[in-house]
Amino acid sequence: MKKMKFNIANRISLGYIVVIAVALITSSICIVYLQSNKNIDEEISKVHLPVMSITKELKGVISESRKLTNNWIYLPSNQEKTALKVVIEEQFPLISAKIDSIITNVLIDDSTKSFMKKDLENFGQILSSEKRVMELLKDDEAYGSDSIVDLAIKEYDGNIKTKALAIEDGISKFLIKKNLYLEKIQKSKEKSYSLLTIMMVLTVIIILIVGILASYFSTRSITTPLNELKTIILALSTGEMVKVDYKLNARNDEIGEMSNAIDSMIKSLVIKTEFADKIGNGNYETEFHMLSDKDKM
Repeated sequence: MKKMKFNIANRISLGYIVVIAVALITSSICIVYLQSNKNIDEEISKVHLPVMSITKELKGVISESRKLTNNWIYLPSNQEKTALKVVIEEQFPLISAKIDSIITNVLIDDSTKSFMKKDLENFGQILSSEKRVMELLKDDEAYGSDSIVDLAIKEYDGNIKTKALAIEDGISKFLIKKNLYLEKIQKSKEKSYSLLTIMMVLTVIIILIVGILASYFSTRSITTPLNELKTIILALSTGEMVKVDYKLNARNDEIGEMSNAIDSMIKSLVIKTEFADKIGNGNYETEFHMLSDKDKM
């Protein structure tokens, strides 16, 4: 069976292939990790942060309206009454539009959509009760009636305070859950960046090792044998007959071919030298075998 020829060009190509393969594999993995982190960043900036922001805003408005309604009953002032009207007439429609926009345009899960819709609906019911309190205590005369004040207090305690605190508590738990999730994916990002750093360092190390090995083997497999052949050729140029190392002849590459060619040339020179020596000694019956049709001898 003919031995497969593994020439110098193939060896050099193999080294390049190894380096290119390592670079491609590392680059592909880095691209995957970077794309994954990019998707996470987009998810955080376009989904989680807007949801958390509007939810915090909703909680703040609910808390503010609850406190302003409490003051409407117990510590009435024109400034705070005006502030409560602003919450009902301006802030609620604005925040309601923002939540509707997020639910419609942002890719959030169904449970979050349901949670936000329910909180918005419950806040609307709270505002209806707050309007009831405002209607009951619309002037100083109403504050003078204990029965009207009692109705306002019952409305506040039964339909405003309890519901508002429940919504605020639910939002607080929701925000805690979201923060924990963000911390989790942030740690995942940091882990992936650490892996990327390790991979880049390993890639540099592998390329350095491959480079060093390539330099070593090229010196051992190419430079050193070529220097040996050069020494032999220089010796031949001075008429010295030397032998080629059998290890060079056994190589299955260009250097092996060169060694065999030089070895054949040396043997040819030896034969011709012996022939010339016999002729010089008067042995004209000596036969001469040409190496080929092109043999000038």
